[in-house]
Amino acid sequence: MMKKMKALALAAVCFFALASGLQAQTTKIGYLNIQTVVGHMPAAAKIDSLLDRYQIDTIGAERTRIEEDFNYKDSILKLDDSLKKVPGGRVMPESVRKQHERDVQQLYMTLAQWRQVVDEAVQNKQQELVMPIYQEVMAAVRAVAKEKGYTHIMDETAFLVKPDGDNIIKAVADKLKITIAPQFLPGYKPTAPAIK
Repeated sequence: MMKKMKALALAAVCFFALASGLQAQTTKIGYLNIQTVVGHMPAAAKIDSLLDRYQIDTIGAERTRIEEDFNYKDSILKLDDSLKKVPGGRVMPESVRKQHERDVQQLYMTLAQWRQVVDEAVQNKQQELVMPIYQEVMAAVRAVAKEKGYTHIMDETAFLVKPDGDNIIKAVADKLKITIAPQFLPGYKPTAPAIK
């Protein structure tokens, strides 16, 4: 009888140990649309105007400087060409002329590729401005995941099928003290326009 009790107790301990081990390994997946949360952050509203200002002040000024440099060096080459036609006209040494030609060609290529240069510069500046917002949102996501027992949080665009109950966008918005537009919240049902 004592052996049966010990065996039963040992079996119970093993069962509970195994059950708690399995429970600890349970996966709970939540999701949200991170772009929606970032877009609703107060600091995100300022990014467009900051980027516009950046394009005008920094990129615009740089393009103007390059255009002025191009026009100046190109005019020197044209002047040198016209002086060659005048008897006794002074012309620049060949090595200086070659350098000006290389500079003009390089500046011309830079201006021709300007749209790509601008796009890259604006994209880099946008990433620089958005990074602190993403960091703040990710801190809130981690806090909500921990509070609600989620082991994984994914962007909702990764799912084809997802239950509304695991959408944590509202909880993250509450943590950040922001308001998310109703159409982005789980369970939103648009109202049909009244037919007259």
